[in-house]
Amino acid sequence: MAKRFITITYEVWTPEDAEIGDTDVRGWIDEEGESMEPDAEERSEGVSAVDKAVEWLKYHYAYEGSEGGRDAASRWWTNYDHDTDYRTGAVEQRSYHLEGFSEIEKRQIQLRMEAR
Repeated sequence: MAKRFITITYEVWTPEDAEIGDTDVRGWIDEEGESMEPDAEERSEGVSAVDKAVEWLKYHYAYEGSEGGRDAASRWWTNYDHDTDYRTGAVEQRSYHLEGFSEIEKRQIQLRMEAR
């Protein structure tokens, strides 16, 4: 089975970027990713990679999926207001990308995130 993890990217949007609909300030925060594989103790308690991913995404306020709808399987989740520079109005967004998860697992994550 493939290792399941979440990678993190960012974008910084200024009010000017929002007006034109694009930003050129984007990149990786964590290209290696955070493992969602349960350890031995978690497995003995019945915790799955899906459980860990849902809790991790909620903890990071990632409430907007790349896809919507009942049969959707979002590939990433976004926190649109990770950090705001109130002096400039720039807003940092972070996206959390599901890597190594099957389509079924992504759908399970989607349903659980939408049910919150």
